[in-house]
Amino acid sequence: MGNTLLRTTGITLAWGMLLSGTAFPSPTHERIIGSPSSGRMQNAAPLEPEGPGWIKLFQVRERIYGSSPLLDLIRTASEKMQQLFPGRERLQIGDLSARDGGAITRHHSHQNGLDADIAYLHRDEIEQDPQADGFEFDMLTPEGKVSPHFDPERNYRLLASLARDPRTQRIFIDRNLIHSLCRHAKRVTSPQDRDPVF
Repeated sequence: MGNTLLRTTGITLAWGMLLSGTAFPSPTHERIIGSPSSGRMQNAAPLEPEGPGWIKLFQVRERIYGSSPLLDLIRTASEKMQQLFPGRERLQIGDLSARDGGAITRHHSHQNGLDADIAYLHRDEIEQDPQADGFEFDMLTPEGKVSPHFDPERNYRLLASLARDPRTQRIFIDRNLIHSLCRHAKRVTSPQDRDPVF
């Protein structure tokens, strides 16, 4: 779904993986065809450049199109994080899909509007330039250690929220960051209150 660099700069979120060759009709007349790694779409809606709790990165690429459920999931997660952590930086949304889907550079997936990249949240609350053509921050050091800029509390809350949403099928993140989030979950929650994803 994402390469190693991507998984250390942000998460890849996949909604509703579909079998190759299938189509997903919706009330908005969009058609999601095939799978994220071999698909296309018709009449998909764009994600706005920014909204309540989110900003779209890499705007020069115009990879802004997604299925209605995926766009709704992004908006819902963004608003929830703003409610939980008011005044902090917005969710920074990376690549979705091209207007008609199909293969795009830098990805094996992102072909039919069912997956999106979301940058990890930072302790120092940095929002990168939305016109930049790549992630500006990596959450692992060159030695493979978790960066001190990685915010385990807010990333834990974001991932738990996404994982609980029935629209989410898969979340891809780096193994070292998973271990950091699991350690955080054990520190701040009791076993009975811990989200099952951790």
